[in-house]
Amino acid sequence: TKLITGGIDVQKDCLYWVIRAWGDYMTSQLIACGKVQTMEEIEPIMNTEFKLPGGDTAMVNLTLMDSGDRTDEVYEFYYHNSDWMLPCKGTTTMTSHYRLSIINKAGSKATGMTLVLVDGGKYKDLIAARMRKSNGQGSWMVFGGIDDEYAEQVTAEHKLTVRSNGRDVERWVKKTTHADNHYLDCEVYSLAAADILGVRMLHLQVEAERKEQLQRQQEENPETPEENWIRANEHWV
Repeated sequence: TKLITGGIDVQKDCLYWVIRAWGDYMTSQLIACGKVQTMEEIEPIMNTEFKLPGGDTAMVNLTLMDSGDRTDEVYEFYYHNSDWMLPCKGTTTMTSHYRLSIINKAGSKATGMTLVLVDGGKYKDLIAARMRKSNGQGSWMVFGGIDDEYAEQVTAEHKLTVRSNGRDVERWVKKTTHADNHYLDCEVYSLAAADILGVRMLHLQVEAERKEQLQRQQEENPETPEENWIRANEHWV
């Protein structure tokens, strides 16, 4: 585990949340998920200390919280918890997966602070592709015994071709009109948070460390000219 991120979907009367761990090649594992009634309950959850397999501990690095609903309340909460969270809003008008913007809301303490614009469709594409991978490197995993509510919500949408402004476009839509998709939204925000923290580049650090180690070994144990000649001509007979 190299990163831990969270995602929070805000509803009128409750908040859904997920916490997910990330490793090289965007390999990820759901750590925990749930539903609470108030924002005050979210703070201790997102500041939980997790024990890692090797004995070390880690905490959530970044959480994105949906600010499309109860916006004033979310911004107030963000103002007091900006050390571990950022507010986000969905958009479909970007070429990138996410973009950092600025809050511009009259009277809000959070005015001038960061707002993340998230293209949910692009992240749902990524999640769907990694769901299809077998558990292991590059896969998107959940823990054993996950409840039906999470499983149903995270698979509540499918991608269809729809008519929009006189042309056919592909969009993620709910499979049934009244299906809940809150945990899917949480996972989108968690993935966007990991993206902001550079999850796609984690494996490059490992490769760089391997190259550096190999270079040190070569410097410590240089080959003689004879050894170099033999290595270059090892198939000469």
